[in-house]
Order: sequence, then C-alpha cells, then structure tokens
Amino acid sequence: MKNTKYSIKHKLSLSLLALLSNLIILPSAFSQSPDWSYAPVVDDAENNPIPIILFDEGHNNFHIANKSYYGFTKLLTADGYNIRPLNGPFVDDPAATPTSDFQHQKDLANILVIASPCQAVPCNTSVGDALTDLEVTEIHQWVEQGGSLLLIIDHPPFAQTSNLALAFGIDLILDRIDKLTFDVTNVTFNTINSNSDLILGRNTSEAISYIQTFTGTSFSINPNPPLDVTFEPVLELQAGVYQGIALNVGAGRVYISGEAAMFTTQLTFDGVPWGMHIASAAYNEQYLRNIVHWLDGRMSVISGKVSLADGTPVSGVTIQFVNQAGRTWKTVSDSLGNYISPRGMRNNGYIVTAISSVYDFVSNANLVVVGDSPTRNHNFTAVPK
Repeated sequence: MKNTKYSIKHKLSLSLLALLSNLIILPSAFSQSPDWSYAPVVDDAENNPIPIILFDEGHNNFHIANKSYYGFTKLLTADGYNIRPLNGPFVDDPAATPTSDFQHQKDLANILVIASPCQAVPCNTSVGDALTDLEVTEIHQWVEQGGSLLLIIDHPPFAQTSNLALAFGIDLILDRIDKLTFDVTNVTFNTINSNSDLILGRNTSEAISYIQTFTGTSFSINPNPPLDVTFEPVLELQAGVYQGIALNVGAGRVYISGEAAMFTTQLTFDGVPWGMHIASAAYNEQYLRNIVHWLDGRMSVISGKVSLADGTPVSGVTIQFVNQAGRTWKTVSDSLGNYISPRGMRNNGYIVTAISSVYDFVSNANLVVVGDSPTRNHNFTAVPK
C-alpha cells in the first residue's frame, strides 16, 4: 500500500508538472504580436481604380486586419488595395445591433476576407459554426453573382466555418497539421499544382517555387458538391487532402486556405519572427498576392517582355492595348523589359502594339484574345531605327 500511495502521489506530481509546463509554453503559441516593422514594397501596385477588400471583424474573429493580420493588410495595401474592416453580421436583423456593414458595402467590394471567425470569445471555449445559416446563404449568393471570397481557417478551435465551407462543396477535416513546405518538386506528399495560375502568376517574376505553412488544418472535396462549382487544388497534402484550393462558383471565385499564419508577419513572445517574412517563407508574399489577383480578376492580363535580338531587355517602351470597342489602355516596359497589361481584361480581344521613338518591333500590332487566365510571353523584339 505504501508503494501504491507513493506511485499515485508521484503520478500526480508528474501530471501537475506537465500542466505547469504547458502553461509555461502556452505564450509561445498564443502570445504572438504583429511585427510592426514590416514594410513591404510593391512596384506594380494597382490603384486605378483602387480595389476594395472587406475584412470580416464581426464574428469574434481571431485574426483582425490591423492586429494579428497587420502584415496581410500592409502587403495588400502596398499592392494598391483598400482594406476595410467589416463589422456586424452579414445579413440585416432589425433587432440586432450593429446592423450589417456587408449589406451596405457589398456592391462596392472586390473581395471579402473571412479569417478564423469564432462563435464566442475566447475562441478555444466555443464550438459549432461562427456564421448562421442565413449568413452562409447570403455569402454563397453574393459569390455566385460575381463576388470573390478568401476564406482562411486554421487548426481547431480556429476552424468554425464548416457550414460555409460545405456550401461550396468542401468538407473540413478539422485535424492539426504541423509546419510544412509545399514544393513544386514534390510528387506524392505536400505537392504544388504547378499548372495553376496562382502558382504561375502573371509572368515569370511572379512564379512560385515553394510555400511555407505553419500549424493548420486540412479539408477534402465533398462527394456531392454543388453543380455550379469547379475545383482547382493548389496545395495538396496527399491524394484528396488539401490545404489550399481555388474554386469557381457561378460567376464568382473562392480560395480556401487551411492555414492562417502563412499570411501574417508576427513575432513570438520571445521576439522570433513567425509568418511570411521569414527566410523559409520567401514565396509566401507573392503567393498571397497571386491569390488576391486571381480573386480580383487581375490574372486576366497580357504580359511579356521587350528585348533586343540578343536578349538585352529594353525598358521604357509603351505597350498599347485596344479592345474591339476601341477602348485603349497603355503601360510601359520596366527595367527588365517586362510589361503587364491593366487588370480586368478578361474575355475580350485586344490589338497589342509596342510604341517607341527609337525602336521598330518584329511582329507588332497582334490580336490577342484574353480569357480567364493570363496570356503570358507575348514578347516583342526591338530593332533600332
């Protein structure tokens, strides 16, 4: 009996020690703060007109635009977007306060972002779905009619959007996935869809080689998805299990991420960087930009390079785009000779012409038809006059 008592007492001591240890290390997981020094530079920002992103903050969201998602907001602001925090529910309720910001602004918005909403505060004590079924219906209809949704979930308990995901044909697995690197060279596990526009970007300077994720969750495609949804897996953990997927839904688009920290720039409680500004996440910034460009229709562009016959890049050349209705857009080749047309040029034909006072161009004034994807490598060879 004496040994038994000692054994029980010893086990209790070990259990208490383990509990205290967990309490001691808890801040490293939950006491992250924004890295306020993060200052991204974007050379080709979109600002005519300034596109609007609505960022949901009305559902006890773990991630807030100007707090834990400061880096997300800073990068996309540098890219020319206007990030607007969104309060209240997604549907108007005369008995509720506040009323729906979404109803007042949805017709102005290019993209809606929902990041780790929770049913209650603190999030780790709540269960169920953070959005009501009426809100899910409202968002689904808005997307079907041409809206774009970026849904960011994370490991439980920060994945309380099962009903919203299911409305788009996605089943949340609600597991916990540790830090991973998805690479274009992987062939079985943690693979990247190298044929996706989100990986290829609009030109070679935007192409993605690998993606760093942190601690997240995964999902699969429901066996009976809605008929108006098509799926393009982008980040695949293993066959049929994903951590990033793009969806076309009616006239709209959705991207679902099973990981949240990959789009943040944070510091742990002891000052260690955590997020897309660390060395192992070198492509995460561009990947976020590619996702948002795709959601916003900025992938529907014509891009290429202006160079001499020996490959020397030619900068400062005006590239003119004229559509079938006679409307004209212009851009200029950069220091590497690269150019990208203005956004939103989908589903139309354009006469593309290079213009310079000191060069003529081989195969000039070509007709280019733009669909939903970029038309890449529409190059011009410059010949001195």
